[in-house]
Amino acid sequence: MTRDSIQSMQAEAHPLPTGAGGPDVTFLLPLLDGASVIGIGEPTHGDATSLQLKQALIAALANKAPTPVVAWERGPGHVTETLNRLHANVAPPEEQMRFLYPWVSGEAHALFEWLARTDTPEVHGIDMDGPVPHTLFDTLAVPDPDHARALMARSRGPEPEHAALRALESWALAQARNTNLAPRQQILVSSTAQWARFRLATLSDDPDAGRTAQALRDGCMADNVLDLADHSTPVIFSAHNGHVSRKSNMAGGRLLERLGESYRAVGMAFGTGSFCAGTAKGDSFDPKLVVFDADRPPPGSFEQILAQYALHTFCLDLRPLRGTGHPLARPCLMREVSLAGGRPQFSITATPADLYDIVIWMEAITPVTVRRGPDSFW
Repeated sequence: MTRDSIQSMQAEAHPLPTGAGGPDVTFLLPLLDGASVIGIGEPTHGDATSLQLKQALIAALANKAPTPVVAWERGPGHVTETLNRLHANVAPPEEQMRFLYPWVSGEAHALFEWLARTDTPEVHGIDMDGPVPHTLFDTLAVPDPDHARALMARSRGPEPEHAALRALESWALAQARNTNLAPRQQILVSSTAQWARFRLATLSDDPDAGRTAQALRDGCMADNVLDLADHSTPVIFSAHNGHVSRKSNMAGGRLLERLGESYRAVGMAFGTGSFCAGTAKGDSFDPKLVVFDADRPPPGSFEQILAQYALHTFCLDLRPLRGTGHPLARPCLMREVSLAGGRPQFSITATPADLYDIVIWMEAITPVTVRRGPDSFW
């Protein structure tokens, strides 16, 4: 590329310098004005660089009025239990975070410790990872709790009973209509119904069961985010890049359909470095977190185009690029790193400007510091 073309590209981008206080995300804030829900993605679940940027952005948004609510890609019960353990200073530290896997690092602990300490913004789980944890069940004013506990026991494990899952879904839907429950308690029971429906979908003999279950999960996350949102309180939806993207079958796409341009999708991308993840094993994975190196971006890929901007960390508003001949407004290879590493990283082709409103580029990432004890499965 010529010097002129590089300078032209750099004029589109806005550097995000890092100082003693962490990343400076001030320039991003006006790009998010007017959004009722802001999806903040992450390119992996196991790199420190994107987590630190995410914390800086959440903190900056928390200083604006009105104060937002954080919706995290984990179950409502799991997030609530994590916050309870942090408030109680449960030892050792890794036990405080076990319900947040794969966010079981020192960096994630620092972020959630700050959220628990300040209580501003509030943080809620919006995924459906399982039924209400037993530690929280006694806080719910529900009828016949012993019957519900029995249904939950029969619904867990690798071979759950279909009848128990259907009964659990019916029970949870009935409790979600209980007007005596506080909002945090209502989302606990409604997500239990969602989880039962999700498990039934995964157990189906339909060859498209996996795709159906994933679409159901993203739809439920979008519904739970919308339950937290109102006209005066914005929501920060924190999840993997894929979930916050504007793609129609993902949670971000569902939010875009319901909210229009008041949904803002912020993706993150990186060039080099390494990250922590589980290890892919066929259709499953080993949850133990190990370090993987970033694959080199191939020519013409999203990441290779962003690397040509020749800036360390920057943000780019993709909205003005839509409908133009810009390289980021055309389909290209894009990196996707899921919960498990060891698979090809450049496996999807999409149009970046269609997936995200804003992208944050990190030239290099570093892996998180995993916290584990003798009983940690990770």
